Order: sequence, then C-alpha cells, then structure tokens
Amino acid sequence: MVSNHPSGLRKRCVVGIAFILMTILMAQTVVWARDLPEEIPYGSCDRLDGVIGTEWDNALNKQTTITYQRTSCSCSTSYLPTRLYVQHDDANLYVAVSIRTSYIHSSRETFRAFFFIDNGDNTLWHVGDNIVIVPANDGVLLESGLDYYYPADSRTPVEKATLDEQQDASGVGRWNPSTGSFEFELSLPLQSADPQDVAVAAGSPVIVAAGFDVVDPYAKSLYYGKAPSFTLVVSP
Repeated sequence: MVSNHPSGLRKRCVVGIAFILMTILMAQTVVWARDLPEEIPYGSCDRLDGVIGTEWDNALNKQTTITYQRTSCSCSTSYLPTRLYVQHDDANLYVAVSIRTSYIHSSRETFRAFFFIDNGDNTLWHVGDNIVIVPANDGVLLESGLDYYYPADSRTPVEKATLDEQQDASGVGRWNPSTGSFEFELSLPLQSADPQDVAVAAGSPVIVAAGFDVVDPYAKSLYYGKAPSFTLVVSP
C-alpha cells in the first residue's frame, strides 16, 4: 500500500491529503444522521475473518448507499449498495460493512474501509473520537496500524501509534466473490482506559459512519466515498 521509494515527506503529504478528504466526507455524512437513535443490540463476534456470517444475524442491520467519485477530477458521482452492521457485548463494539461493487482494481491498488466512531459525547472531531482504517487484505486480522484519533481542537486525525504503543482496534477485510462485495469487520473496546479512544457507556449516543477509498502504492487516494452516518445508542 505504501511504496518503498517515496520520501517520508511525500508519504506524509499524500496521507495528509487522504485524511483531509476523509474528514470532509465524514463531516458531510453527519449532516444526514438519523434524528431518533436506534439501539445497538447485544451480540458478540468470537472470530473476525472478513466474512460477514451468522454471527451478525442479531446485529443492527442498516441498508445504505455509498456515494463516491474519483479524487483526480470533478467527475460525476457513482453509488455503491452498502450494508452496515453494529452490535456489542460487555467488552467490545463490533462494526461490519459490506460494500457491493463491480470495480476490479489492480493488484497494485488497495481497497480500504473507513469507520468513524464517536466517543459517546455526541460531539464530532473531539478527543476520543476514532477513525479506523481497515484494508482489504485477504482476511488477515490486523491489530495495529488501524487506529487514528482526533487531538483536541483538530479535524486532522493522528495515527495512534505516534502517541503510544496501545493499539485497541482489530480489523480485517477481504473481497468476497460469492456476494460481489468487499467485506470488513472491526472490533474495539467500549471502555478503553486510553483517553484517545472511544469510551461509550450503556445508553450513550454514538455516531457511526463508514466510507471507503482506493489507494495506489504511494498511498495516493484514487477514489473515495461515503455513506450516511447513524446516531445509535448502546443497549443496557
């Protein structure tokens, strides 16, 4: 996903541009958040493998649409059918997304899902809000390098690894040819001891949104898209 050749400065620039685009798309989705929060049901995922199976049967299940376009031009927008799943157990919040697409990218490009999760204070771009980035990587579970957080008074997320070694999010993604979809699964603690992470109590509202991009080997975003966000409540 990142070339061995570009300089560190170039890498930081393209990653920064990708995050600016991502922040814009997430900000736009929040405007469309549902007025009446729905309850996130109790449920657990014993294994994250990038295949959305029966373990998600009891999850909150929302059919939505991702609006996307190329980043290199002012092209017309296109649409991808998307389904979002959310559930929780006593320890973790679980989120999954299925994105149907006929776009076949080259082996040098990477399809990635973005998950925005509010920290429970219902305030956007605030300390503890998380952006989690999960690449489609043939079902290999990743437990580091996914987690980004928002510093105080900033709309630019920072990679969690630059702050400390505590990596809380786990995620996995893959192409599922049987459904014609990219499928992603994510797990993160409901109550992290780290102030830079989500901390959501039962009955608290939490905003959840998903999007995607396709990046080249230099981490340059080729496509990006967004789905409407949902304001949800963690069940007791």
